[in-house]
Amino acid sequence: LPHKPMSGSNASGRQLAIQNKCGRPMIVQVTGGNTLIDCSEQACPSGLTCNPELSTCYFDFPEPSGGWTIQPGAWMNLSTPSQSTTFEDGGGNNVTVDWSGKLSFFANMSDGGLWPAAFCNNAARCQTYEGLVGVATALEFTLSPYLP
Repeated sequence: LPHKPMSGSNASGRQLAIQNKCGRPMIVQVTGGNTLIDCSEQACPSGLTCNPELSTCYFDFPEPSGGWTIQPGAWMNLSTPSQSTTFEDGGGNNVTVDWSGKLSFFANMSDGGLWPAAFCNNAARCQTYEGLVGVATALEFTLSPYLP
């Protein structure tokens, strides 16, 4: 998609501009990637959320000013937290990442349309470390820091 400039944005992280080309309002669900950083005895670094069941930190996105629903034809601007995170991956390698995870999209029933094919268990929004139940369009990616 062509990028819509983020005029007036005070965000300091990486910028993502998303346009809803569907005919219905869509909800954006963020599922952050697992950093394997232990949070059993200390809080996660800024921009990460602790999964209390696994005691590991997951990437998170701050909620956009307009909320998580994007209207048909509208744009949503997202900004990652401002700092990179370095952690040891499952292979023992140190990696530095700006953000990693998945953005999923499912229909918002506010328009009176059909029920969505995906949802969160017993919640309006899933925690960043919990994925949706059901079928949703998804985009999964990792943003690496810019090289000098």
